Amino acid sequence: MSEIKIEDFSDDRKLTNEEKKVLKSEAKEILEKKNSKNSKHSKHYESEEKQKRQEQTIWCIIKEKFSFEKF
Repeated sequence: MSEIKIEDFSDDRKLTNEEKKVLKSEAKEILEKKNSKNSKHSKHYESEEKQKRQEQTIWCIIKEKFSFEKF
């Protein structure tokens, strides 16, 4: 089996303006999708953390009010 060299895949031609526009729009689309996924994930994570803190606060109030060590 012959060894494949990187040079075999080199493309020295210049991109046309139309090709550049297509590549830029594709890259922008990919970045927007990635950013929207990240923001959804972070919002979900933040809401989970907020819910956990609220639950802990509620349990602390219940323990103080009824002075139970274990519920």
